[in-house]
Amino acid sequence: MIKKYFTFFFFIYSSVALAQAPVFNWGLSIGGSDDERAYDIMIVDSSLYPYLSQNSLIVVGTTKSDDGNVAFCGTGTNNDQALYVVIDTVGNNNGCHAFGGSGYDEFDKGMWVLANPPMTHKVFLGRTSSNDGNVSGNHGNMDAWLVRVKFNTLISQKCIGGKAWDAGSDFIEMPDKGFMICGASASDTIDGQATNN
Repeated sequence: MIKKYFTFFFFIYSSVALAQAPVFNWGLSIGGSDDERAYDIMIVDSSLYPYLSQNSLIVVGTTKSDDGNVAFCGTGTNNDQALYVVIDTVGNNNGCHAFGGSGYDEFDKGMWVLANPPMTHKVFLGRTSSNDGNVSGNHGNMDAWLVRVKFNTLISQKCIGGKAWDAGSDFIEMPDKGFMICGASASDTIDGQATNN
């Protein structure tokens, strides 16, 4: 028997009064006939990013389906692709995009960043075992994968790792506009630098 996982998003609103029970406002299922998994939600902070719509949520994860309401998101490779889905705050699916190659690809975290001139990019951290399609520079096995997207187009990507299994779990933007990444590694070198894995 094949197990199928469907990602389900729901929004619960709770008023300031703690004594009141939360109210279920809406639900949204995103997926097809195979596996989908969600790992993070990005929400626009309009005080930091006034150029963005204040009604956008982005859910990041992975998809293996090429049908249902993710039929036009991916590359049609019939394997796990890193996925993000744009949802408004009333539950409408406003599109999805998938990236990856012939291996396993996944987004685990995402953030908005400002670029010059003032515009926004989406940056995602995940992992990949691919070295084709949208992925290049894989060091072997599984690498942490940092991806920058502008207007739903991948504009840069970097695989970070060694010959063994490596994955990123969280990241922050630094003052110099670089990124600090944390994660796990089974490699004895990462990008040629020795580590005490």
